[in-house]
Amino acid sequence: MKRNLIALSAAVIMSFALYGTAWSGALSHKGDTAVSGGSDQPYLILAAMDEPTGRGGTTGIVGPYNSTQRYNGSYTPKALFFKNPGNIYWRRVADDYLKRVKCPDAIDHLRKGGLWKGHLNQDGSCGPLDEPSDWATGNRLNYEEMLSGEE
Repeated sequence: MKRNLIALSAAVIMSFALYGTAWSGALSHKGDTAVSGGSDQPYLILAAMDEPTGRGGTTGIVGPYNSTQRYNGSYTPKALFFKNPGNIYWRRVADDYLKRVKCPDAIDHLRKGGLWKGHLNQDGSCGPLDEPSDWATGNRLNYEEMLSGEE
């Protein structure tokens, strides 16, 4: 989106710079003091337009996470990911979090918000409370990507 806006702005400014005299009749009128302050110099009105991003069907306006909406991105929406404290990389654990996770608290948080902090045993049941990891659905990670502007 930023690249498109920059390209559009550059194209408009360059075309005005190259063909400014041709635009002067269309953009200003001699003696029009209400807008141009009495100057016979042409002026430019630049309008910025946004286009749909294709990610989650939004147009750049993002609300709170909605677990019923599918957010497009680089992560598989139903997949389960985790990262340990201090780590920045998400590791994929399962293709479908509902088939892997058996811990009721984790299932509830992952269904509603796409995030959970805790410890899961190998079989997906609730683990000990010490050293909790961060868990997320792919859909939530796609939403986070969209917020940060990554693709």
